Amino acid sequence: MTVDRALELRTKRAISFLPEKQRLYFEKLKGRSTSRGILLFGPRGSGKTTFLLSTAESEEMFYVSADDPLINAVPFLELAQLVLLSYNGLIVDEVHFLKDWGLQIKSLYDSFPNKKIWISDSGSIALHKSRA
Repeated sequence: MTVDRALELRTKRAISFLPEKQRLYFEKLKGRSTSRGILLFGPRGSGKTTFLLSTAESEEMFYVSADDPLINAVPFLELAQLVLLSYNGLIVDEVHFLKDWGLQIKSLYDSFPNKKIWISDSGSIALHKSRA
């Protein structure tokens, strides 16, 4: 099984366990789903992952959590470029776990101008230190 397929199956399994009732602010965020680039940040447990998983399904975007050990199995840029050929965009949850994440995300954003690139972070200190 390929890494992208394994990640896709994990995402589908996680989506199947999402709560039916979602937080009120999700509707406001869904109104921004036309944005090509989004950085969603906030404290752990605030619903970022739940929102991103539900959006990945409805927007046909590939979801990956950067703290998943499978991400270390292949170079991230190669994986991202591969999945962006088949999906409307890429969602990278907990982006601060990626090495040089700012450079990698910028490269993808510039290389795929017709695709959405959304990221999330709960370690905002990492955001301030990155050179995005």
